[in-house]
Amino acid sequence: MYCQSSFRCLTLFLCFALCPVLAAGQQSGPINEFTLGIQQRNEIMSSFRVLRNTNANELSEKVFRMLLATSVVRNAGRDLGWELTLIASDDVNAFTTANGKVYVTSGMIEKVLGTNYGLWAAVLGHEIGHGLENHVHKAYVRHYQHELQRVNLLNLSNQGQAWASWALVAHMTVGSMAKLKVSRDEESQADFLGVMMMAEAGVHPDYAIAMTRRMAATTGDLGKVMTFFSSDHPRWATREENAWRNWTAAISHFRNRWNDPVGSPGGMPPPIVGFGKAHIVKDGKNKLVSITAPYLVRNASEAFVGVIFEHKGKIVQGALPEYRFDSGALGVMRPARISNGIEDSQFSISIPSSALGGKERTLDAYLVIWANGKTVGYSEKLKVSFPKP
Repeated sequence: MYCQSSFRCLTLFLCFALCPVLAAGQQSGPINEFTLGIQQRNEIMSSFRVLRNTNANELSEKVFRMLLATSVVRNAGRDLGWELTLIASDDVNAFTTANGKVYVTSGMIEKVLGTNYGLWAAVLGHEIGHGLENHVHKAYVRHYQHELQRVNLLNLSNQGQAWASWALVAHMTVGSMAKLKVSRDEESQADFLGVMMMAEAGVHPDYAIAMTRRMAATTGDLGKVMTFFSSDHPRWATREENAWRNWTAAISHFRNRWNDPVGSPGGMPPPIVGFGKAHIVKDGKNKLVSITAPYLVRNASEAFVGVIFEHKGKIVQGALPEYRFDSGALGVMRPARISNGIEDSQFSISIPSSALGGKERTLDAYLVIWANGKTVGYSEKLKVSFPKP
């Protein structure tokens, strides 16, 4: 599900809320996928206003049907009642309920997707992947069994069984975390299925990478510890790493059908850029600092790579014209070597201490890539200490 990782997605909330009440002496089996799907859809349709006859309806339905026509879906052998519904909600979310029902919120449309064909394919492919693997009903059954065990242990504890009290604590901690881990793994599985659908349907896999970055920028990301203990979704950083791993298989699938992404249904993907680990050397003898870092630029005919400096959040001024932007800020920008691979180009620059326009010599630096007149990527913050001039 494409929801903010710091919140439970709506699908699982509804799934869990609809679990049968488990009380002592009252244990019924979990309902089947079809019945769960009906209950979930009825709940959603009564809770949200449905969007109709918008540009997003037309575009999303086209992308949805295109993905459903791929062999990834056909060969899965899942004859579901596939249906896409757009709903009015400020939440930035897309989710699936049992039996192939997919939903996208107006918040997701307005803040992330717009009318971008490729981004729609990334989101809808992921949600269809959940349906293909029956993730929603599986999550429901896991929760049902978890609750059944909790009630049984609670009853035994109330009857004076001391071991049951300790078992209950373990069940509610370790058992809950194990359940979250399975859910995160299923999200990764849906990501893979989604990108393979995209590639077959003519949407470049770089759109999957772009989508994770858009979501991270829009909703923020959790830390690793918080994700481990409380989230049923991987971090956006983890999902981007997975997207890179899935890229090789997906791009081969794509290129078997489209030699040039410009002529593909998804069109040319947005620029994808990134930096590898930077190497910083302080040279006291020559009074300068050298910064070297591998970088990637893809899907751009022309781009520039450079470095800018800050101190306590404020731009640092430059003293030498060759190390200064037009605005007067300390930094350098050079034409990038456009790459088709990963991190096989390198940026390297040496900046003398005399280029600093102020007294501060310990600065924050950011490597930056510009393409099509816009900033499209930057590195993590680097700590750079210049020698005395």
